[in-house]
Amino acid sequence: MAWPVVDDGLRLDVHRVVLAGKGYRGPFRWSWSRDGEPVGWISVTVALEGAASGALALTYRCNGVSFDQRFQLEAEQCHFGGQRWFAICPATGSRAAKLYSLGGAGFHARNRYRRVAYRSQRASSAINRTLDRRNRILFNKLKGHDPGWAPKPKWMRWKTYDHWKGQLNQAEDGMDAHLAVLISRLGKLSRSPCDMARMRTM
Repeated sequence: MAWPVVDDGLRLDVHRVVLAGKGYRGPFRWSWSRDGEPVGWISVTVALEGAASGALALTYRCNGVSFDQRFQLEAEQCHFGGQRWFAICPATGSRAAKLYSLGGAGFHARNRYRRVAYRSQRASSAINRTLDRRNRILFNKLKGHDPGWAPKPKWMRWKTYDHWKGQLNQAEDGMDAHLAVLISRLGKLSRSPCDMARMRTM
């Protein structure tokens, strides 16, 4: 059975949503996109009841099912000033900085879902993790398609570009190292028992 991963669902940053909701007297639209393409949106209402409490309402449809979820909000003072907003998940009673929607089951704290992780944690091998990292940098950060030719995207600062280009080069070097180990292992497996015996007697 293929368990869902966080990367495949929608993630709602509670603090960001509360800050955005302060500018609205009623519901407003919150949307998501991946690689510049919209993947979903919901209607959000933030009602603060004081400096450190309030309520969060999420209204939307998913897979033909209507959802109308309510969360209690509470704020925690930060050590260096300001405050951070959290939502209380009704399903678990836990305080969550982020709410996740996986598999059309509504938004909940991450610990509401069992056997769920990030895609990088589910990678079957080190080479897959390195490949995923290379592709994220290449496609999402540098907006390129060829690791050998990834020019600076328009409007990106040169300092930022040099940073991500360096990260891309490191990921490419990691891929080469993993491939060298894999080729070496395949070479050993392809040798016949007679070849291995001769090598031990040399």
